Amino acid sequence: MTPPLFALPHLPAEAAPLRLDANESPLGCALAVRGALLSAMVSAHRYPDREASPLVAALAAQAGLTPEQICLGAGSTLLIDRLVRALLRGGGSAVVPARSFVSAAQSIQSAGGRLLRAPMEGPAIDPQALLGALEDDTCLVYLATPNNPTGAPFSVADLQTLLDGLPKGVVLLLDEAYRDYALAEGAPVPDGAALVRQGLPVIALRTFSKAHGLAGLRVGYAMLDEGLRQRLIGKPAPYPLSGPALVGALAALDDGGAHVARVTAENLRCRAHLVQGLRQRGLEPAPSAANFVYLRRPTPSAPLCVGLAAAGVAVRDLTPWGDPFALRISVGTPADHARLFAALDTLLA
Repeated sequence: MTPPLFALPHLPAEAAPLRLDANESPLGCALAVRGALLSAMVSAHRYPDREASPLVAALAAQAGLTPEQICLGAGSTLLIDRLVRALLRGGGSAVVPARSFVSAAQSIQSAGGRLLRAPMEGPAIDPQALLGALEDDTCLVYLATPNNPTGAPFSVADLQTLLDGLPKGVVLLLDEAYRDYALAEGAPVPDGAALVRQGLPVIALRTFSKAHGLAGLRVGYAMLDEGLRQRLIGKPAPYPLSGPALVGALAALDDGGAHVARVTAENLRCRAHLVQGLRQRGLEPAPSAANFVYLRRPTPSAPLCVGLAAAGVAVRDLTPWGDPFALRISVGTPADHARLFAALDTLLA
């Protein structure tokens, strides 16, 4: 039985705003993590471990890396910005897919880098398109798999093609925020940790925000070669995580993956329910290996998204992402989907 979502305390659950715009887990975090977080608040007046050493050691052991190859940050978005700025410190350009995580493009432009967009014919990313977008001053390629916002995975073979074609000095920033969901699909999935172990020019990013259900704690980490880390980041920043964030992430790892397995299995079932309901309403989402679906329409998406927001249902309008005819909808529970479908029925009529 799926546990209920947390509702705002002053509103009945059915009246609380429904957020299907941020790809959060509707199942929340594991019960043991909730207990650990409550206990951690007793020590909120104390500083956390200065280097977050217990979590760094646990992540390194899990990935088969050394602690020096792990870099913590308050979520993947902050780490992407920090790494992009370091990689573009001397100028140059960076390649991103035409439809990809908007924060990566924003960080590249904020860092003063030239943003090069690799064309996409559909929701999937073509490794040859990424390689074809490279220029002489390119020092970074950003790739998310599964891709946000289209949900398309990048295959192991395509990743090898990309790595084989990257010129010397170009670093691949591999965002694996939704990797747990892709693993549940059963097909082979790229493994950023393995690429780092091989000494390849790859920085792999992972997060506790998605399948672990800890988005509010902001815990992300990067895995990269120790020499590359020293060149880009130097010494670790003191107190990279708050005390509750450190405790919650450690408790999530201690769970042994049981909660993540439950969440990703439930995501398969609920995503199929969401897709079926959208198709019944004449909307055709693209195939997805993540906890969201992407769909394009013949008309701009903004009016539909505004109408849904007025009905208390938030979905992601991709106009600010450079995709004005598309929207992204997070997978929720069947009850969440019933509210979405009811609002869609009114608006589409």
